[in-house]
Amino acid sequence: MISRIGCFIAISLLINASAIAADVSASPSPAAAPTAKPLATKSQAVKAPTPIPNEVVRDDIDTLKERVLDKKTHNLLFRQLMKTEAVESSYPVVTIKHINEMSSRYKIFTLVYLIDNERVFVYSLEDNLGKKVLGRETNVFKGPLVPGTHELSVEVVYQGNDAGVFSYINEYKIPTSGKKTFKVDKGQAADIQVVGFEKGWALTDFKDRPDLKFKIYSAKSSKDLQ
Repeated sequence: MISRIGCFIAISLLINASAIAADVSASPSPAAAPTAKPLATKSQAVKAPTPIPNEVVRDDIDTLKERVLDKKTHNLLFRQLMKTEAVESSYPVVTIKHINEMSSRYKIFTLVYLIDNERVFVYSLEDNLGKKVLGRETNVFKGPLVPGTHELSVEVVYQGNDAGVFSYINEYKIPTSGKKTFKVDKGQAADIQVVGFEKGWALTDFKDRPDLKFKIYSAKSSKDLQ
């Protein structure tokens, strides 16, 4: 009797084990985890800029130098031609002066004059340390110009100048500028004065006072065309 019961139990265990094995084999296998891609390093993500050959830089600098020299040479040849060929007498001669009517609390830090976008006068206080500063009147330009309409541009920067209780204004740099078109005819001289003056009144802010005005006189009429 006991042997029969033992056989029955053994057969039952075998059947259960077979069923469990079948269930395990039938169940889907878990999906494989995706393989992580290595992150791009900084050296891989950013490409180093392509260096510019020194020869290219030198060529560009040489080209700019040649252009500047050519322009200066053309201007010199033009003036020399006018003198040697007596052409200068038939071209209008233009004289330009800068008149400084600013108070002593302002000193000119830089002053630039341009005729038709070409510099004809440049002054810098830093380049003239120890030398005589600009006075009330400064001759800026005198020479012949081609008859017709021209544009005069003026750029001036003032620096505060006070040794007393208001010495803090010495740190101020105040720019102001102006433009004026003028016309000269053949055989006619012109006298141009650019006046730097203080506008406003006693309560006008220190930085808002500098201004420029243009006075143009013709040799024929001697009349202020402003």
